[in-house]
Amino acid sequence: MATASGEPNQISSPEELAKWLSDKPPAWAQVIAMRMALRVLPFITAVPRGGDPDDDLALLPRIGAAVLAWTGAAYPEWLDRIALTATEVASHADPTMDNWRGGIAYASAMANVSACAAVYVLSAPDKAHKSIVDRAISTATFAFESYSSAFGQATQPIGFWSQVRQDTLELESSGDTASLARSRLWTLRTPQRWLDIADGFRAYLRRREAGLSIWGEWYGSRVRGHPSYRLDSVRAESIDQRIGSQAAEWWRRDPQEVAIETNAWLNQIRSASSPTSTTRHEADTPNSFIHDDVDGTVDYLGRSKLAFVLAGRLNQIWDDLAAGNGHGRPLPGHERDPKPGFVVHVDAPWGGGKTSFVRYLTRILNPYRHAGTPPDWLRELPMADPDYWPEGYRRPWRIVWFNAWQREHVSPPWWVFYETIRKQITHAAVTEIEAVKPAPGLPESEPPKPDVPAPVGKDYRYASGFGRWARGPEGWLGEMWWRLQRPAILVSAGVAILSVAIIWVMSLFGLSTVVFDGGLPKFEFKDNPFGLLLLLFTGAGAVTTIVTALTRSLFPGTPDAATNYSLGSGDPHEHFRRHFARRMKGARLPVLVVVDDLDRCQPDYVVEMIRGMQTILQSERVVFILLGDRDWIEHSFAGAFKAMNGIDVGPEHSFGGRFVEKAIQLSLMLPDIDPEVRRDYVNALIDIEQPEEPEGGAELRADGVDLNALTASFVAQSQAALRNDDIRERDTQIAAARAPLEAFKADAKVAAAIRQVSTQRALRSAGDKTLEKVTKVRLAGLADYLPANPRQIKRIINAISLWQQVALMEADMEPGEAEWQKLVRWIVIMVEWPKSWFTLSHYPDLVTLVYTPQAETEGLELPEKATEIARLIRETDNVRDLLDLKRPGPGWSHTRIEKTDVDLFKRILPPTSGSFLAPAGDGDAGDAKQDRDGQTGHKGES
Repeated sequence: MATASGEPNQISSPEELAKWLSDKPPAWAQVIAMRMALRVLPFITAVPRGGDPDDDLALLPRIGAAVLAWTGAAYPEWLDRIALTATEVASHADPTMDNWRGGIAYASAMANVSACAAVYVLSAPDKAHKSIVDRAISTATFAFESYSSAFGQATQPIGFWSQVRQDTLELESSGDTASLARSRLWTLRTPQRWLDIADGFRAYLRRREAGLSIWGEWYGSRVRGHPSYRLDSVRAESIDQRIGSQAAEWWRRDPQEVAIETNAWLNQIRSASSPTSTTRHEADTPNSFIHDDVDGTVDYLGRSKLAFVLAGRLNQIWDDLAAGNGHGRPLPGHERDPKPGFVVHVDAPWGGGKTSFVRYLTRILNPYRHAGTPPDWLRELPMADPDYWPEGYRRPWRIVWFNAWQREHVSPPWWVFYETIRKQITHAAVTEIEAVKPAPGLPESEPPKPDVPAPVGKDYRYASGFGRWARGPEGWLGEMWWRLQRPAILVSAGVAILSVAIIWVMSLFGLSTVVFDGGLPKFEFKDNPFGLLLLLFTGAGAVTTIVTALTRSLFPGTPDAATNYSLGSGDPHEHFRRHFARRMKGARLPVLVVVDDLDRCQPDYVVEMIRGMQTILQSERVVFILLGDRDWIEHSFAGAFKAMNGIDVGPEHSFGGRFVEKAIQLSLMLPDIDPEVRRDYVNALIDIEQPEEPEGGAELRADGVDLNALTASFVAQSQAALRNDDIRERDTQIAAARAPLEAFKADAKVAAAIRQVSTQRALRSAGDKTLEKVTKVRLAGLADYLPANPRQIKRIINAISLWQQVALMEADMEPGEAEWQKLVRWIVIMVEWPKSWFTLSHYPDLVTLVYTPQAETEGLELPEKATEIARLIRETDNVRDLLDLKRPGPGWSHTRIEKTDVDLFKRILPPTSGSFLAPAGDGDAGDAKQDRDGQTGHKGES
């Protein structure tokens, strides 16, 4: 409850909020009321209704009341001009409550009132209008609580009052109402239930033929705290002022006419010259608090395209390992010999965006379980195009999130890991439906975007009705039946059956008598004490054992629960291993298990987790993704097997690295962010809009070349080539279309077109099942430098298949060409000679000493003992030959990997984890983090 002074961190009711506002400026009450009203505004269209509330003519003024309320709070200097109009609009929009009684409908009507009442506060110059403030607050609160109650949702978990308290704290901290008005509606974590309602509200507006979609776009800007209509701040201020200056009659016009006029203003503003001044937010107001929640609705860094490429590879891998015929049925022998799942490791520095990236990945692999309209980044991916995303990939993966750090205290790790997988898969089977909504129509000013296509094939469709709900009991009964089959119960049951059989045989020979007294059997052993002892020591003991075993099996929770379920004859975990494989088969769909925060856990836990994935939780139908620093994972294995640390694993590998190498089939280091993209992202976060760069490419150059025509022709020919199923022909056609532009790559418009086509080519590869075959053919000329281990060759091919698409997107690197060949050689060094790769990545100048031992080192950035390290690399034949390919195979050319190449490769394959190469006698470079902190470059060292 609120304290006597009305402290903001105690506010949890309208009365407490009103008490806190009693001695505050009226503008504080207005902005609080406005933000509360905007949060409940979507309730207007949250449920189907009939009559006036669905009428577009009635809906527009109510939206207009909210628009004007926000405008008056965001731009206090306009308040005098807006106040009278806002009050008149609100009065017209204020609905009668006579026909709204109870439940959701009443809450929706109250949402209308709250928006209108918030506007009334605009005209409240002093405390005499306190009743209007109270009305705005109480109606917004009542609407929210009524709606939550109707859905059986408690208000507090949804976070309504938590956010109100955060708003009041923001005001007490800065007193800046305008900054608060323009900030995100939910500066704390946005409630998922509310997101569903808001998505429905905006989707409803888009479906209306009266042009109401433009106000859904406006509302989306308020939700995210962005300037209106995705404009820069100066232009957004222009459109806000234009709309806010309209008379009350404008809001009572035909909504379609209003939309046409507003779109015309927007097009006019967008086509105007770019402003060069700083934004209003930068110049006039401090920035509001920036939260670090993962926002899955926006892809500022372009990582979703890389996630799309990886998602395609995972679909292909799952088909190869588990599906066989592409319809989800396991290969023969699955039941007899379950194999480990595929393990992918995503690496990046702490805070490098691993979790955000994997959230994009999971959304692509299963977009159907997210209610509402897909975010823009997902709709921009070609998921509806079977050339890019085959129909077989349109299957909803079962997604499991496991936070290792939160569950580290439970032992053994693999048991709680299994329980998490089982529970989340069962929950998904029961609750998940095809909740995604089709992408609605967009304003004519934006290009059309495809819908997310529905799953194909009966094996991949969500069950409906009773079929879906039956999977819960089905899974539970299957689990209980397995638990009842553990050895302790079977032995106890056998003893009990044997005891009954002996007593029955004794009764046949007259050694015992069964007497029914009141319907219950009793055994009498008058002259046979042996029979009585047999009953006590067998029957009673068996009953006790069975009861104990049942309680431990059906009600797990004891520390030895995992042992109870796994112990048996022979392999102690065989009973459990086969059960897990059957459960994954029963999931009917691919399973993706994301293990997050692994690098926060203790070494023993890390080792047990990964070993459990490889030896106990075995199923070809599961893909594991590990998020965590690879150095820590390797260090954990080295520490767990200290007794074996003396084993020689060669100068290029660490002891722990050899273990991890066998556990992880594919490693992905998130590429470094392009500096231009990084600047744009930071500017977006702190709300500084950069001036748009002028479009490059005049229609007609002085030498008579029409760049616009050349660029348009290149894009059109490339789009046609991308429909070709033969990857080699596709690449050849695009290269031929691009040739006329090579001389003009410095032109901004030409460069943008080339980047666009390169990105589309990378996306096209996601569903291209011939890519791996072509990669193998291209690698034939490098066969002499590949390892003899077939498993390592497969890993190298997987890495090249993925990274060449990253290089295509990030650096426009043409597959098969000289730069691509250098990258492939660099990847082989990374996989087979990781210490040389890591050292060269950190000190690109070192390649100079590798090629020319007596080279001048003045001005070069080199490690300590650079000459000795360069000699080690030079004396490692394959590393030296891969760096300077003097004996190229068929289709390969003699080229050197130079310092400039290493600088480029560092951006594509950043050396996030690894160890430095150390001369003999220096010991293992081991702890890469310690080396990087303690070892710095020395200029001129030889």
